[in-house]
Amino acid sequence: MGASNPARILGLGKRGLLVPGYEADITVFDKDFKVLACLVGGNFVRNDL
Repeated sequence: MGASNPARILGLGKRGLLVPGYEADITVFDKDFKVLACLVGGNFVRNDL
């Protein structure tokens, strides 16, 4: 709900859900909040996994 409702309200189309066919913008953190991976538009821009 933290992503799907704002995306729907803003009319962002295929954003806001992590499902096949949608554009993924997501950041993966470790327990100390260090960025491990970042995807923008479904493409990795950083991947330290």
